[in-house]
Amino acid sequence: MYSKNAYAKINLFLEIVSKRPDGYHELDSVMAFVSLHDEITLDASRADETRIELTCPSLDIPEEKNLAYRAASAYLESAGIRAFVKIGIVKHIPSEAGLGGGSSDAACVLNLLQQEFGALSDSELSRIALSLGADVPFCMQERGCRARGVGEILTPLAEQKLSETVLIVMGDDRVSTKEAYERTDGNSRERILKDPEDMIRAWNGDRRLSPYLFNRFEETVFEDHPGIEAVRDGLISSGADGALMSGSGAAVFGLFEDPEKAKLAQKKFRDRGFFAECCSIL
Repeated sequence: MYSKNAYAKINLFLEIVSKRPDGYHELDSVMAFVSLHDEITLDASRADETRIELTCPSLDIPEEKNLAYRAASAYLESAGIRAFVKIGIVKHIPSEAGLGGGSSDAACVLNLLQQEFGALSDSELSRIALSLGADVPFCMQERGCRARGVGEILTPLAEQKLSETVLIVMGDDRVSTKEAYERTDGNSRERILKDPEDMIRAWNGDRRLSPYLFNRFEETVFEDHPGIEAVRDGLISSGADGALMSGSGAAVFGLFEDPEKAKLAQKKFRDRGFFAECCSIL
């Protein structure tokens, strides 16, 4: 039996470079893990036929649609292994948040199955990860990275211990990732691309990250979901040095130099019925 944490990610920088002929989008993003995590358990043994059982009480979706289930199925099929796999997930990362919870769960399952069976090469694991979703290759790395292409070109960031407290907040708004991309594509002719080099230098130089936060999705998502923009503004008025929507939303995070201000803001948002969790950048 294996136990492992699947950590949430935040996008410190996210630019949509272009839409490819195949419909996928070229991205340029700087992503980091935070201490907010799901808890994964996995037990696997060879068997006469493959059977995968997944237990995740808080998610009301068919197990075959769960990314962790699909990751296990894809691994076994690619490896030519028949096995009985039991997966347990205790969710703490909110769904539909832009925090990569499902992707991180899937990456965790792939890493644990590779630990158990060791049957695939790094390139085969990367292929499976990308087939599951653009964030899964990053989540396989378990460290901060710059991600380009459709998420598969990864450049690890320097190992840093950053001091900011991260407060993640999410209300009732939900954002369709597909619609967010379509809306952003509509503005593409007016777009001047932003470069993440300042953010990367800030990370590598152990400087403040807040001045360099950027997410291209905000310009259209905020138009359709003013409640998400209100959360961003609420974080800043509560003392965050900077705040940003993660991914295509709907979660927003604030970076606080003062952890006490972060805790007070967490209480304020929780009192209003929001999901709010203080955590740290890993």
